[in-house]
Amino acid sequence: MKKVSVIVPITADRISDLDISLRSLMDEQKCSLEIIIVLNGPGVFGVDVTRWESNNVKFIRTAKSGPSVARNIGTSNASGSWICYLDSDDVMRSDGLQKLVSAGELSNADVVIGDFIKTNSDKVIEDHHAFEHSVQWTEGSSLLFLGPVLLPTYQLGYIWGRLFSTKFLNDNQISFDEALKYGEDYEFMVRVSLAASRINYIPSQLYEHRVNLKSLTKRYDSEYIDQNRAVLSKIHSDIYSSKEFIKSEKNVRDEVLSFYFAFVLLILSSIIVDNLFHPENHAPLTLKRKKYLYLLSEESFNEALLNGDVRLLDWKHGIIIRAARKRLFLLDGLFAWFRHFLLK
Repeated sequence: MKKVSVIVPITADRISDLDISLRSLMDEQKCSLEIIIVLNGPGVFGVDVTRWESNNVKFIRTAKSGPSVARNIGTSNASGSWICYLDSDDVMRSDGLQKLVSAGELSNADVVIGDFIKTNSDKVIEDHHAFEHSVQWTEGSSLLFLGPVLLPTYQLGYIWGRLFSTKFLNDNQISFDEALKYGEDYEFMVRVSLAASRINYIPSQLYEHRVNLKSLTKRYDSEYIDQNRAVLSKIHSDIYSSKEFIKSEKNVRDEVLSFYFAFVLLILSSIIVDNLFHPENHAPLTLKRKKYLYLLSEESFNEALLNGDVRLLDWKHGIIIRAARKRLFLLDGLFAWFRHFLLK
């Protein structure tokens, strides 16, 4: 079985998370593993890592910040045939890597994806199943994998807990965009979808994503709108300039664009809830309304409002968009307030 390089980005203040994540990897007895821990950001050069060091665990330190930076550095130092990205406080479930590798080698896939569970304090809060049965996207249909990547129904836009062929990433020069503060995983997966010849999904929950429910309430960020615009601009460019998209049949292009418009609506609803009506946004209501109407008139958002299929969104985002289509500013504010109230 070919070697897997597991890339784990981590900051100095989260170093104790390795007790959990590394333990889950060490239980993988059937895989040849190389574990690359990338310590990034302030304070990493003073962190003692001796208790985690071993023959197959490598530590790399960099003063640069951000998970994209860390993942790119880890990938460039990887020697395995497969790359797996693991968040520092998450775990691979029993034999998870071995099952992914077996599926990938059997089908000669570029990417292999499993399902996951979300937990909080060891309590399962989401038992996720994207599809009931194994699914394979091959050359000619891999563009349609953009649907599961961009649509919230499937939640396959994440990059953790799956395998990427190192050769595939290198041949197509796919890395993380370090300029993106939000959505860099989605943008990465869009380029994967556009370049891959074979993507395998296996309906097994092989990864445990550990979340803090309080962290779901995002802190107010004045750059949130501009950062999300940057993600949309990059994904728009990725899709429209892709040779695979350009040469595909019209019905495939139409379906891909329906995914893209739904994703734009998803971003718009997130901006409305997590920026415009965030509890820490103390701008006057008149100013918020002016900004709200301006956002809805922007070319990318207006195009998606006119052409996007709200049925492709989950009900929470769908409510926000249905109100936005009718310019119901106060109703969107009420929905946003209720969402933040529930997450307190």
